[in-house]
Amino acid sequence: MKKSIVALSAICSFALAQGSSLVPYFSYIDYDKATRDNASIVGLYASHGDTQYKIETDIEYFTLDYNDNTPTYRQWDWTIVGNYYYGSNVVLRAGIHNIFIDQTNNNNDYDKVLFAGATYYVLNQYSMGIDYYFSDYDNFEVHQFTPKATYTLNSLSQEYGVITLEGKVNFIKISNSGYTTKDNYTNADFDFYDTKGPWTTHIGFNIGKNSYKVAKDGYVVYNLGAEYKYGMGIDLTYAISHTDFLKIGYNRSKFDEGSDKGAYSNLFLLSYSKSF
Repeated sequence: MKKSIVALSAICSFALAQGSSLVPYFSYIDYDKATRDNASIVGLYASHGDTQYKIETDIEYFTLDYNDNTPTYRQWDWTIVGNYYYGSNVVLRAGIHNIFIDQTNNNNDYDKVLFAGATYYVLNQYSMGIDYYFSDYDNFEVHQFTPKATYTLNSLSQEYGVITLEGKVNFIKISNSGYTTKDNYTNADFDFYDTKGPWTTHIGFNIGKNSYKVAKDGYVVYNLGAEYKYGMGIDLTYAISHTDFLKIGYNRSKFDEGSDKGAYSNLFLLSYSKSF
C-alpha cells in the first residue's frame, strides 16, 4: 500500500512539543500499469504536549479499487505515539500502529507495528538517532532498524531560507522470505526542506528496493506485500498564519506487485494544519 501522513516533520517536532495541533488530510492515488486502479486516504492527526511529554495519534481510512473483479480493499489505521523529552537534547519515543483490515474472505483482519526510538538533537542545528520497528503479521514478522540524522544549513539562511537535510537508512529483515523475493532489504530516504517566508518546500527521494517497510516515524506501513523500487515527491506548505498551514503534495513511486513489472503509483495530497 502507498500511504501518506501529514504529521509534523521530525525536523521541527522538537520545537513543537508544547501545545496542541490538528491535521485533517486527504490523498488520492492513481496507479499506472498495475492491477490496482485507484485508492483514497482520509485521515486526522492530532497531538498535545508540554515541555516534557507529547502524545500523538493518527486515524486513517484507506480504500483500494482494482481493475479486475477483486473486491475493494478497505483498511483502518490507528497510530498512537508517546514522546518523552529528557533534558534539552534527548527525546525518547514509543508507539503502536494498529491495522484493521475489512476485506471479503480475508481471515487476517488485524496486524500491528510496535516501535521505539531515541534521538539526540541540538535545536535548529542537527540531530541523530535510531528507531526500531517490529511488524507482527499473521504468518511472519518484520524487523526494521532505521538510523537517521538531520542537519540545518544556518549559514545559508539569510539568502536561501532555512535549509534542512535529512537522511535515513532502513535495514529490513523479514522472517519468512516466502512472502517477498528476498528476506533482507536495505533502503534509504533523503529529504530536503527549505523554509523562506511563508513557504516551505520539501523534496524527498526513496532509493533501494524494499517491502513491508515502515516509514514516516511509524505512521506509514507498506503492508500489502508489493516490492517498491524507488520513489520521489515534492510538497509545498503555505503558512496562512503562525497557527494555520495549508499543504499540497505529489509523490510518484515504482513498484512490483507480482507478475506486473514497472507499475507506478501517483499520490496527490491535500492537508490543513491548525495549532493551538
